[in-house]
Amino acid sequence: MAKMGISTLHSYKSAQIFEAVGLANSVIDMCFSGAASRIGGADFDILAKETRARHLLAYPQTVSVPRMINQFARNPGFYHWRQGGESHMNDPETVAKLQVNLK
Repeated sequence: MAKMGISTLHSYKSAQIFEAVGLANSVIDMCFSGAASRIGGADFDILAKETRARHLLAYPQTVSVPRMINQFARNPGFYHWRQGGESHMNDPETVAKLQVNLK
């Protein structure tokens, strides 16, 4: 669905019904010929640098797999107690003492 109604893909192809925002004229001329653009923006150099930076962030080259797993899949204990994690009122020691005293 779009502002102009529900259309098929064929209706959009080469329709030039959008305005390019944030792209330099060199990018628009090569990739979106004929598209309107009132303001400039990123050229191919900037797009390449941003793409490379995002790729390196997603796929670090120098981080070993175990270290990466620990970094991204680490559970800091926000919801359940974890050794070395965030402190909770009901940690295992407190629960054990409570269970002994309630017997």
